[in-house]
Amino acid sequence: MPNTKRARRRSAFPDGLAAALAGVLVALAACGPAGTGRPHHPEWVIRSRLAFYSQDLQAASEPLPLSSFRLLFPYVSGDLYGPPTTGDFLRPTINADYTFEIDLNRTHEDLLRSLQPTEFSVEYLKIDPANTRIARLAPLALQLDGIEQIATADWIDPRSNERLMLVFADRPARITGALTRNGRTIRYNVRVSAPGYVWIGHRATDDDEQTYTEVEKPEPVILALTPAQVSHGPGKSAGPRPSDEPRIIEEPRMSDGTATSNEPRVSDDSRVSDDTQVSNDRRRAVSRARTDTPVR
Repeated sequence: MPNTKRARRRSAFPDGLAAALAGVLVALAACGPAGTGRPHHPEWVIRSRLAFYSQDLQAASEPLPLSSFRLLFPYVSGDLYGPPTTGDFLRPTINADYTFEIDLNRTHEDLLRSLQPTEFSVEYLKIDPANTRIARLAPLALQLDGIEQIATADWIDPRSNERLMLVFADRPARITGALTRNGRTIRYNVRVSAPGYVWIGHRATDDDEQTYTEVEKPEPVILALTPAQVSHGPGKSAGPRPSDEPRIIEEPRMSDGTATSNEPRVSDDSRVSDDTQVSNDRRRAVSRARTDTPVR
């Protein structure tokens, strides 16, 4: 004799309830952090590995002991270049094989609150629409228990060992600009097709021109650590960077290695700056990245 009580209990639920519940669970899983109502972007989860290189990225170097450093991930808001302007939103655990993972979905609300109007320090750059707000993720490698920068951290494409930038834009936009000096041209033509992150790299179009443009996300994603460099005035040669002047990020360079980020004018005589003030500004920026805590 069939169990009619159990049959009646099953029929009491509307048809398709299980399917509806499954749909709700899928929708919840697709959402971002709790309470934000924002979609989760799988491409914003970056699984990466640290690699150690010489300053020119042409030779591998001895890995630093895990006990000697830590990674911070502040942003440069409103610009592509310069010192970090936000606190340290992400502090990933570095595994024994130097792999780590960061989820930019988790800290997206913190980033949105930290966005500033775009004002490029490089005079020849512009963005359209002008009210677009951008931020560059600018990793730092600092002492484990201090604020001194022990290495320069750069995203790189492992196929070419070219440096990359990871930049967020709050709307579709285009970054353009060009500088020609001594017969060489550096050009920007970056298209952001939708709000979110874009990888930016440079491509050499010929011997006298290189273009910064959007590129595909590299696979795998590598974060390269190289010895910190010194900032120089006119005519100075490269050498170790003093410990009290940590190098925040890589500056855009011509194909011959000449830095351009703070020297948009063609004349080389314009490359004059107050090294002491730059040092102090950068030191304060690193200290702020270490101590600021985002509002959750």
